[in-house]
Amino acid sequence: MTLINKATKIVKILQRNGYEAVFAGGSVRDMLLGIFANDYDIATSATPDQVESLFKDTKAVGKAFGVILVKFRDVDFEVATFRNDGKYTDSRRPDSITFSSIVEDAKRRDFTVNAMFYDPVRKKVIDYVNGRKDLTNKVIRFVGNADERIKEDNLRLLRAIRFALKLGFKLDPFTFADIRRNAHLVKGVASERIREELVKMIKVGKPRLMMQLLFSTRLMHEIFPEVVNMKDSPQYPEFHPEGDVLEHTILVMEKLVGEKLEVQLAGMFHDIAKPVTLKFDNGRPTNKGHDVIGSDMVEQIMLRLKFSTDEIELVKNLVADHMRHHVVKEFRKSTLKRYLALPYIDDLMLLNEADTLSASGTMEHIEYLREKMNEWEPEVIKPKPMVTGYDLIKLNLKPGPIFGTILREVEDFQLEGTITNRRQALKFLKERVQS
Repeated sequence: MTLINKATKIVKILQRNGYEAVFAGGSVRDMLLGIFANDYDIATSATPDQVESLFKDTKAVGKAFGVILVKFRDVDFEVATFRNDGKYTDSRRPDSITFSSIVEDAKRRDFTVNAMFYDPVRKKVIDYVNGRKDLTNKVIRFVGNADERIKEDNLRLLRAIRFALKLGFKLDPFTFADIRRNAHLVKGVASERIREELVKMIKVGKPRLMMQLLFSTRLMHEIFPEVVNMKDSPQYPEFHPEGDVLEHTILVMEKLVGEKLEVQLAGMFHDIAKPVTLKFDNGRPTNKGHDVIGSDMVEQIMLRLKFSTDEIELVKNLVADHMRHHVVKEFRKSTLKRYLALPYIDDLMLLNEADTLSASGTMEHIEYLREKMNEWEPEVIKPKPMVTGYDLIKLNLKPGPIFGTILREVEDFQLEGTITNRRQALKFLKERVQS
């Protein structure tokens, strides 16, 4: 039985017992757009208690808000009672709800294209908010009074942008104006929720349009003032004929669409420190140290949005190292091998390639690195250590910081090819300790 057939079966059971029941929200929108729906939410006139009495396997996941989770043939479906929402003092959830009619339920929803219903038994679309018209015209519009919808849940400011990106729709002019006027309210949204919406936007894969919408609505100014500073920040035309730092960043982001999230975030933030490091040398813009300072800045940005420790660590490392490929031909063999042994080298190569192709830089350094990666086997790039700290202890050296220094010296000789076996490594240790 398909997913839609299982959802339809729940609707039939509710209707057979005298209740109104329909599909609601995004699944209706997607169905009308010919998009496969991953889940089906069901709205009904039955109260939570009545829903629980009709189905054997249920969970009261949001009973206070009229929502019951019904498991039907190993699939969970949200079944929600038609409702009116009370005041939203936390700008996220209603303080109270009252069960109501299907018409009132439609009017409490966020956007018209998300506020339609579908009766799968009668095969009928039910639309009280002109959602179908907006769907045809490819428009995102708030249901009813935009200010009220926004103040009920400030996250709707960002959700409007995401739906415009995801569906390829335009913001209704009044909706656009309402978002821009209320953009400051996004600061009241929990950091985790902002992060989730941002990640969903990035995954849509339309970075230029995403940046344009966030800038034009002034949401970017509220969420990422650091990114706003990249606009009109000059770059040396010889190396960056594409324009300012923001334009370069967007070009990089476009080339990283579809890559892992951390790589895309690194593309968005790799030059975040250029505006704060901007200086002029005989009229030529320079940004010395923007990679190191940018790494610190991106850490603070991602901490602010409560990204995971692993995500932050990878992105900050990519930002910190994104300029090193320019000098790889000057590296000693040991330094080059350590560079190629970085656990995130593949991600760094993706970022560097996108960065180079989005400017006037030559690809020779990246091609050189790829040649070395093909030339050297993994065990040559990162060989097994010939000696360890235990060997130093045997030479009566007390454990301490000196251990790391000496072992790194041995590793350098090993990577350079000067020391080729354990006997030579032990000889070096003995001489080093005695010196």
